[in-house]
Amino acid sequence: MESYERMIALLKPMKLYRLDGEGLIEAELYAYGKILSALEERIRNLGKDCFLDELESQGSSRWESLFGFPRTSFPMNEADRATRKDKIERMKKRLELTSCDFHLEGINRYLESIGINAAITESSTGITVTVSEDQNYFSKTDRDKLLKEIFPAGKKLSIQG
Repeated sequence: MESYERMIALLKPMKLYRLDGEGLIEAELYAYGKILSALEERIRNLGKDCFLDELESQGSSRWESLFGFPRTSFPMNEADRATRKDKIERMKKRLELTSCDFHLEGINRYLESIGINAAITESSTGITVTVSEDQNYFSKTDRDKLLKEIFPAGKKLSIQG
């Protein structure tokens, strides 16, 4: 129901105004209603842009950039829609990580949040990350950079796969 209909529905039972469709009061309410409906629509769209899990919102695709994912192009086809849903779930997983997640399980959750499944082994010479599955959201260079950022700086890191 638009603003105009809501105003009429609220004012009719009060019987203060003659609302028979012919008066100046209704014309004024109609003008107000048009403006208020447009404002409500803009506010609704603004809210959609603020939440990362709004699938169809172009503004919410800024979240993808914030997390380093390539931005979704609009209009979306079914394949893009499925990819966008996957990226949204991965961004939510990354938001669940805390500063206390610097352990193997936390690192695996981080890897999952960027679309990577990998085996991590540590030896006296360094850390080896063997990538078994990659969703290819990032270029190899960007992926390696993301991996290097989560491991201790003093350890030699070897990335395979």
